[in-house]
Amino acid sequence: MDRFDCAVIGGGPAGLSAAINLHQRGKTVQVLGAAPGFLAKAEQVDNYLGMPGVTGEEMLRQFSAHAAAMGIQALPGLAIENGSVPVDRTMATNLPGVFAAGDVTGAPLQVAKAVGEGLIAGLSAADYLDKNPG
Repeated sequence: MDRFDCAVIGGGPAGLSAAINLHQRGKTVQVLGAAPGFLAKAEQVDNYLGMPGVTGEEMLRQFSAHAAAMGIQALPGLAIENGSVPVDRTMATNLPGVFAAGDVTGAPLQVAKAVGEGLIAGLSAADYLDKNPG
C-alpha cells in the first residue's frame, strides 16, 4: 500500500475541498469515504457559487472530476455497501490496516455510536501497527 502525507475522511464537498487544498500545498493525499450521501439526492442546488441550478449528483461529479484532474483519488479497493463502509467488530474494513468508524459505517448516525466506534477503531489500529511495524 502506498504511503501518503495525509488521509482525508469523506469524499463529499468538504473532503474533496480539503484534499485539493492539501494537494496545492505539496502534500500527497488519499481520500477515504463512503458513497455520496445526502447531496447526491438533491434535485436542485441553487446556493453554490458558480454552479446554480445543478443537481446534487452533478455537483458531486464536478467536484470529483476536479479532484481527479489533480491526481486525487479515493482509496482503491475500499468496499462500499449501500453507501456505507462495512466493518467487523474491530472496525476493520476489507483492506488490511484500514479502520473506519462513525457515520461512514452507516446508521444509526449518533454521536454515542461514533465515539464508541472511534475508540474501538483507534485501539484496533494501534494493535495492528504493533503487530505490523514498518
